[in-house]
Amino acid sequence: MDVSLVYVNELRQASAEAWTAVLREAYDLEELTVAGVTVEPLIGNNLQRYLVTFEGHADAVPFIGKKTNNVEVNFYREPGPQVRRLLPRCLLAYEGRDWSWLILADVPNHWPASRWTADDAEKAITLLASFHGAFWQRQEELAQYGWLSDFLGRHSHAAPSDEVLDAWRYWDSKAGGVAPISSHAVQSAGRLAPTLIHAATGLQVLRQLGGWPGVINKRHLDAMADLLDDPLPLLQPLRELPTTLLHGNPALRHWHTSLFNQRVLLDWANVTVGPPVLDLISFLEQVEWLRTLQPGRQRDNAQWPASEETMVDSYLLRMHMGLSHFDARAMRQAIPAARCLHVLTTWLPRFAGWFHPFVGSPLTWQKLTQMSDAELRRTGYGQLAGLHHYLAGLFPRFWHAARSL
Repeated sequence: MDVSLVYVNELRQASAEAWTAVLREAYDLEELTVAGVTVEPLIGNNLQRYLVTFEGHADAVPFIGKKTNNVEVNFYREPGPQVRRLLPRCLLAYEGRDWSWLILADVPNHWPASRWTADDAEKAITLLASFHGAFWQRQEELAQYGWLSDFLGRHSHAAPSDEVLDAWRYWDSKAGGVAPISSHAVQSAGRLAPTLIHAATGLQVLRQLGGWPGVINKRHLDAMADLLDDPLPLLQPLRELPTTLLHGNPALRHWHTSLFNQRVLLDWANVTVGPPVLDLISFLEQVEWLRTLQPGRQRDNAQWPASEETMVDSYLLRMHMGLSHFDARAMRQAIPAARCLHVLTTWLPRFAGWFHPFVGSPLTWQKLTQMSDAELRRTGYGQLAGLHHYLAGLFPRFWHAARSL
């Protein structure tokens, strides 16, 4: 339904009349009347749970209100219905000039990823493959969506000059000096240019700190510098792959299982077009993150929740079965490039902001790298808690992937 900002604000403020109108239209029930609405905050500033009570019923029904961007709203409106079984039901999608808002059916997470079995991981990975297959090589259709961007970008899809300029200003504020990224690299990166400049900033900060003891050493720094100076060896294998619609961040926390064992994938704010191996690597690295959080369980079952090789095979098999033209070998060969790009675009930009304050305080940095997770949380650096063990495994994987390009 088409709604105004005033109407959306009434919904956000728990107006029973506004919720009655929305739910009557969504469920086509004219006799439905909302008696009251209460609001519960959820983790994250952009999410709230609305507990809606109906006249004649004692139990409240939960819905999720999500403040988001126009990309997610347009996804639910346009291509989303083609993969309806993978999504929570969307009852309202409002697109505003400065922010947008969704009402979604609540999907209680009765089976969190920390309790996944190998079967759970395989089901999720095959659902991801099914999603990719639904939009496989449908470039003309996807190109019609003006709100949808090409993640990798090509030379003809360069990043806006103001975004590149802002990225260089960020570089100047955090690092300065000679950047480990050339004008050739910026041109080759296309729409990724601002992200790679932020990555170069993170790399420079790490160099000034002398790396991260036990996590990032000189060979890792040198490999990152080489790829930032000339990103074509990692971009070209990815650009040669067929494209599809990407979720953008299929993190394990975004997979929820309903009471009836239906799996849905949440948080579509980062939807883009690109090679599906990018989503695949993001998912695989999330599983590795989960392994490091529960080392005791990993010792009991070395393949828990499933080995990377098993998950890759399951994904490729599902794609091969569902598509008439699918080159599994090319996809598998692009995994190292996707892993390298994942590290450069996901972690280095974060390091720039997190670690820049320690550049002028080496003793503080030394103490920080020796703190336990409990000490990190106690001293205000909780975002680093749990990262050490995971990243200590990620960067050797990155280095081996970079060597294979």
